[in-house]
Amino acid sequence: GEAGRLDGMAHRRPNTRKRIMAKTDGPVTITEDDFPALLRRIAKDYGGINRMARRFGVDAGHLSRAASGKRPPAAKLLRLIGGRRKLVYEFSVANGGND
Repeated sequence: GEAGRLDGMAHRRPNTRKRIMAKTDGPVTITEDDFPALLRRIAKDYGGINRMARRFGVDAGHLSRAASGKRPPAAKLLRLIGGRRKLVYEFSVANGGND
């Protein structure tokens, strides 16, 4: 009935990830500094940190700290939103050569 239909609608996954990925053909790479803003955008689509935490079965306090940049996201959270952590080395090259 009506209650079942509404319950099913409440569990739909917002399309934030699809909107982000639609702009590229490959993986999207963001910095650790940019991750909290991305997480906040995803949480906003779910109706807030608490609703997103309930939906994914993660601790709301941990999710809140990750969204504020106070701690790195847990591996479970990254997996649930389709992400993974990668280590990257970056080198600055003066004058674009091997001087």
